[in-house]
Order: sequence, then structure tokens, then C-alpha cells
Amino acid sequence: MPSLFDRVPPLTFAPLAAPRHGQYWDLLLHLYDARFGPDATPAEGDGFSQRAITLEIEKFLAGITLASVDDALDTPLNIRANTDYRYLVDTGWLREDRIGVKRFISMPTGLQRMLELLRQFAEEGPQHIGGKVQIIFNQLERAQADPAREAGGFHEAALQARQLINALNATTMHVREVDEFLSSQDSTPAFVRVFFDNYIGKVYIGDYHSLRTENHPLQHRMRIVQVAMELRDDPIKRGAMISYYREAFRCMTDDEAAVRFERDVSRFLMFRDIDRHLDRLNASVDRATARALSRLRYKLRTQDTLDKLIGATLRRLGGPDTGG
Repeated sequence: MPSLFDRVPPLTFAPLAAPRHGQYWDLLLHLYDARFGPDATPAEGDGFSQRAITLEIEKFLAGITLASVDDALDTPLNIRANTDYRYLVDTGWLREDRIGVKRFISMPTGLQRMLELLRQFAEEGPQHIGGKVQIIFNQLERAQADPAREAGGFHEAALQARQLINALNATTMHVREVDEFLSSQDSTPAFVRVFFDNYIGKVYIGDYHSLRTENHPLQHRMRIVQVAMELRDDPIKRGAMISYYREAFRCMTDDEAAVRFERDVSRFLMFRDIDRHLDRLNASVDRATARALSRLRYKLRTQDTLDKLIGATLRRLGGPDTGG
């Protein structure tokens, strides 16, 4: 299997590790949205001109906070834009193709996909499990009815099943991380704000409280397992699936295609253990909630006691009472 570094240029991560990594990240997203992403107007012919891209970089640089460019403030905008352009070319984020005397600029397809994945990771909010399970279930039902036609959808659904289980595991771990962060807050107002902003609003799975209700799509989990096993064990359906895998993944033999198919089947079989994953998540959330609320009550009691002590001291000294 190829590694990540077989798929990307050697210096791909240099801008994201540079001192101005935040600015380069925003610049890459700006170029992606404005020129290279799915919502951008496609270039005519062989790509964009160098001037079009440097003007786009100038537009970005003109709109950022001046303090963020540090000692480059005295450098003319067009020179800074050309410097950033050349850096993105040198690190592989932008590609120059010379046709005749003209240069045409594009962003490599692989890096576009990676940038989209990184953005999804950076901007991802609470998980919504139900919709993903419903899509997986619907696709498996179609694959069971017509394995030859729906084998490609079976593979995509297997990838989604793997991502779903990973999301549950990641949420369990993230709850622990947030619990540690909450414990580091010194003041009660900060603690309350972090608790509700980070813990409730950003960590919980969006449909966490309905995961085990009768109407939640997770009710289909055993049917998902059943259909995956039927596609694996029924000779005719298995043959149709392996035929697709051999052609789609350019496998040399049926045995090689069968290994890929079995790997995808195993991803659906993980639904047999979904209750164990949910139990771990529930236990982690319960522990973190109990500790958070206990700490909050302690802080409030401590603050109340402190107010009373200050009030008593002022009364003894004959000063104005605080009302505690």
C-alpha cells in the first residue's frame, strides 16, 4: 500500500509548519475557494495565468490584519504576493505548466482532495450518527437486491461505516481531553463558560441522546450485519461482488479481489460491537459530567464561604458589610 508521502510532494507540509502557518492555511483555503475548488469558476483552457493567481494572493493579503504580516509591512503588496506564489509553487501546492511562452497554473488534484479533508477535520462540529447509519443501511439494501450494479456503493458504504466507528471512538477520547481541560480552569466564570461552550456544544454527538431510541437508524445495525454476511456467504452474490472488486481495483487474481471485499465486509461487521462502543462513550460522558458538576458545586460553595468570611471580617472591623 502506498504511504501518504508517496502521494504528495516532499515539501507539501512546509507551509503548514512555517512560522506563518496560520496565514498560509488561510491563503490555501482562499485560493481553493476562489480558483480551484468545486464552487469556483473553472479556468478556461489549460489553467489560470500566473497574473490571475498573484492577483488573488494580493486580494487575500490586502484583507488580512496588518499585524499578522510582521516585518513584511514595508514590502509592496505585489512583491509579497509573488513571494508567496513562488513559495507555494516550490512546495508543490501550485503547479506551473508551460505551454509555448505562457505559464498556466493549477492545484494538483491530490492536494485539492487533501486540503478538503483537512478543512473538514478543522471545521467539523458535533457528529450526527443517524444520517450516516441510514445511508449505510439504504446502500446495503440496494447491494443485496442487485450486487453487480451496486457493488461500488457497497465499497463506499464500507468506508463510511469505518469512519462512523472511528467517530465514536474519537468522541470517547475527546471527552477525556475536554475533562482534563475543564479541570485546568481557575475561575468559576471561566469554568462555566468552557463547560457549556466546549463540552456541551462541541463535543457531544449531535444526536447523542437519541442513539438508543427505537426510531434512531441504529435500530438497523443487526440488519446491516446480516446483509453484509449474506453478500459474503451467498456464492452468486459473492461472485458478483468479487468481479466488481477485481475490475475496479485492478486486482491480478480473484483471491486478491476477495481480500479487498472481505476487508469491506469486516467494516460492516463492526456494527455487532456498536453497543460496546456506545457503552464506553456513555461511561466516559457520565464520568466527565459528574466530575465537572462536582467541581462546579465546589467552586460555588467555596465562593459563597469566601463572601461570608469577608462580610464577617468587615463587620468586626466596623466597615461596610458586603451583604454576605
